Amino acid sequence: VAFSNEPDQATMEVIRSLRDRDVIIDVVPRLFEIVGPRASMHVVEGLPLMCVPPARLARSSLVLKRVFDLAVGSLLFVLMLPIFVYIIVRIRRDSPGPVLFRQERLGLSGEPFTLLKFRSMYVDRSDLEAREQTKRNDERVTRVGAWLRRLSIDELPQLFNVLAGEMSLVGPRPHALGMQVKARLCDEIVHEYAVRHRMKPGITGWAQVRGLRGAIDEPALLEARVHHDIYYIDNWSFLFDLRILVMTVVEL
Repeated sequence: VAFSNEPDQATMEVIRSLRDRDVIIDVVPRLFEIVGPRASMHVVEGLPLMCVPPARLARSSLVLKRVFDLAVGSLLFVLMLPIFVYIIVRIRRDSPGPVLFRQERLGLSGEPFTLLKFRSMYVDRSDLEAREQTKRNDERVTRVGAWLRRLSIDELPQLFNVLAGEMSLVGPRPHALGMQVKARLCDEIVHEYAVRHRMKPGITGWAQVRGLRGAIDEPALLEARVHHDIYYIDNWSFLFDLRILVMTVVEL
């Protein structure tokens, strides 16, 4: 018996009926849908309890992830330096304003940090609080900005965030402070929203390579992304990061 949407009383009636027929029954606790595969069972005074460990990485895993970020991040920065110069020139010629767009985002443990992107909007139309998410053919986006966004290369300056230790190459994508979906804050829509802050945000992530990219304009899209982020945290491994990076390159 697992993942039933029926009322608890109806589920209990099914279990009682099966017991009367001498059937062996396995029951998956409903909380399993939330706590994930890391939960463990133990018994205290004859009472079975479900232990829910924090969704965070072991120290050795954190060290491995950081070393990988520094090594690969530094290599990517050197290799992409000519591309950086080309993009800077294009942005300068396209519209007045700074080359980089800076925005406060939520990082590890919910701490804010300044995320860097190549500027893709007109300066006087920028939305620092992300009250209105970018949509297709958005008039706020510059001509060069549309090209940068289509290829996702406006995200490249986040390599600086990775080298600074504020982000990782792979992790949950960071959201702007106060981001809303249908005039509701994210943690009001998804109760487990804060779990995604147990890991550094990433330039790419499991949700993105699974097709969950672009604007989040519906609560269902936010729920799907958060659930993918939590799955990534619960199932993290070095090979999982490599898989996501390869999938990201293939999609580009």
